[in-house]
Amino acid sequence: MSIFLLFFLAVNLLMAGAVLLALRRAGGRGRIFAIAVFCLASPAAGLPLLRLVGDPWLPYPLLRAGLLWCDTWLVLLFWLFCLHVALAVVELAARLIALIMPRLRPWLRPAPRVAAWLAWSLTVAAFLAGLREARQIEIREVEVRSNRLAFDTPPLRVALLADAHIGPTSRQALPGEIAAALTALKPDLILSVGDLVDGVQHQVREALAPLAAVTAPLGKFAVTGNHDAYAGLERSLPLVQAAGFDLLRNTAQPVGAFWRVAGIDDPHGGLVQEGIPGAADPEEWVLPRRRDLRYTILLKHRPEVAEPALTRAELQLSAHSHGGQVFPFGWMVRMIFPWPEGVLHRFPDGLDFYVSRGVGTWGPPLRLGARPEITLFIIRPEPTPGAEEIDPGQGRPPGGDTLAIGAR
Repeated sequence: MSIFLLFFLAVNLLMAGAVLLALRRAGGRGRIFAIAVFCLASPAAGLPLLRLVGDPWLPYPLLRAGLLWCDTWLVLLFWLFCLHVALAVVELAARLIALIMPRLRPWLRPAPRVAAWLAWSLTVAAFLAGLREARQIEIREVEVRSNRLAFDTPPLRVALLADAHIGPTSRQALPGEIAAALTALKPDLILSVGDLVDGVQHQVREALAPLAAVTAPLGKFAVTGNHDAYAGLERSLPLVQAAGFDLLRNTAQPVGAFWRVAGIDDPHGGLVQEGIPGAADPEEWVLPRRRDLRYTILLKHRPEVAEPALTRAELQLSAHSHGGQVFPFGWMVRMIFPWPEGVLHRFPDGLDFYVSRGVGTWGPPLRLGARPEITLFIIRPEPTPGAEEIDPGQGRPPGGDTLAIGAR
């Protein structure tokens, strides 16, 4: 951890130093901005230490103010650094072109002062746009058709909640907005795919009260995420349960007459179970040995598909990546987790796979190019020629109590 802290400090000061030099070149007020950048960025380098020791030892208002300042400033510094690097590349290209065509020198070379003001203007615009986008929760409706279901199986409405990160840096109105959206969707089943909370102080428990009041006929289930483990599972998991969720830790739970929800613990949770000897994935012992009469929904925080899920589950729901949360991190995230968010991926062996962008924010309360979402899945049978489909909300007709078994 000490190596990580030193690396983070070095990178932070490197970015601050690069921005400082660019602003000093601008002259005039740019020198004042340069000093401000360095003074503000240097304390922000202690962000990892603040996250490690601040919760639950610091007073909540002080922790919230410190984290919001450090997190937000770090993103602004990163944007400033990237813009100044891009402008430096433009200036270098202009110099090279001017060597070939000297007459173009005055037209191509950007003035340092203009470049500095351009970088700051774009950064402020991105910041304001990010604040606005983080508040625009999108309700996505995804229809999942499966011929694993008998033609007369009533549709199942599943609401997916991911990466809410309710804690010191989350918007105070977020839990209420989530609760209102879930209530309006009227789901049969509510699922959380990890990182519901990102703090353990009593204020977090109080913030979860609106979510605790939301119910669903078939229940509410959740799995752990990496931030649940960072906060300490012994402290964070009771908060998830206080929000009304039943935890699935490498277990599966029958739901209703036709469904099953299985949950995989995030690797950071460190849950040890005696599964199948030699099994590389928890899915080996959590999922049924083969597809049976129940439609299995697998909850797994990380957007990774294990081999057993391909042939033993029908739908996997994941999150974790936030879609990058702020530009340009989406490109970087895609290198680690290649599955695009917000798309239903269909595998030949019968598994459907969906990655959510999540509804909250980690770190700064900003989203840019990755709008937050709550997803409503409507799972229904593939239409059978000559059969009348059942609308959501209707009861199951008498006599239809089995599921069709077969390949998708």
